[in-house]
Amino acid sequence: MLIYSAQDDVNGDIYYSKLEGSEWTTPIAFEALNSKASETHACFSADGKKIYFTSNRKGGFGGFDIYSVTQLPNGSWSRPTNLGSKINTEYDDRAPFIHPDGVSLFFSSNGHETMGGFDIFKIDLNIKLFIFIWYFI
Repeated sequence: MLIYSAQDDVNGDIYYSKLEGSEWTTPIAFEALNSKASETHACFSADGKKIYFTSNRKGGFGGFDIYSVTQLPNGSWSRPTNLGSKINTEYDDRAPFIHPDGVSLFFSSNGHETMGGFDIFKIDLNIKLFIFIWYFI
């Protein structure tokens, strides 16, 4: 399970906990995701080998961007990869959720010049096609 926790009002990080029998382990900081900036949302792919997450770390397009890491054959995690300008905007792009099909990525954004606020989008990662889903008030 991936968990968000903030020790202060400025930055937060992603932690993980594993179910062992009927008990969850104590949450541990997920170092492959976390930086000196803030990481706020994260989700596993259905096979558990990829994680999509948001961060406002330096080097992004602005605000919060969506990144991914992939589990390597040795069990460690790749360096974070920004999903690029088709998804990320100069504003906040958050709350990624990857469908079990592995290609339908849902996320919210207050960029992309739509109705305003955090609209929900779906993108097919194979063809980079956007679909506007819903408007949040």
